Amino acid sequence: MDKVKNVLITIRDMFSFGFTWLIICVLVICLFTGADVIKLSTLWKLMGLCAWGAVCFGVCFKIPFFVRKGFIFSLSVFYVLFVPIEIAMFYFMGLFTQEGGNLSVWIIFFAIISALYVLALAIDAIYLKKKGVEYTEKLKEYNRVSTVER
Repeated sequence: MDKVKNVLITIRDMFSFGFTWLIICVLVICLFTGADVIKLSTLWKLMGLCAWGAVCFGVCFKIPFFVRKGFIFSLSVFYVLFVPIEIAMFYFMGLFTQEGGNLSVWIIFFAIISALYVLALAIDAIYLKKKGVEYTEKLKEYNRVSTVER
């Protein structure tokens, strides 16, 4: 029961964090595009997007099956589940342009998503390499000590 509770707490936290930052980003976009208001329907769509993102995050990063598979697997499943919905929602909301079809903006958006994915993979690889070196050193030390004791 505690595992389910922890997943639900994570989903709640990610929803509030994600919704707050997404609204801040939308406000900045509105400031630069000269939009006067944000429609209530847009806020509901953003809330739905954040709810979906939070559920995807909770499932991919907190459920033991995915955690055992590793960070790269969890991140990849998260991207597969979340990014298509994110793109569809942004398109139908016309978030980047009023028509929803400015190709250069969508290319920049896709480039940012791809760069963040590659950056996460690189950070994970560097972290794993560092941990691997530490574990190898500890294993060598353990082998030295256990050989001396024999």
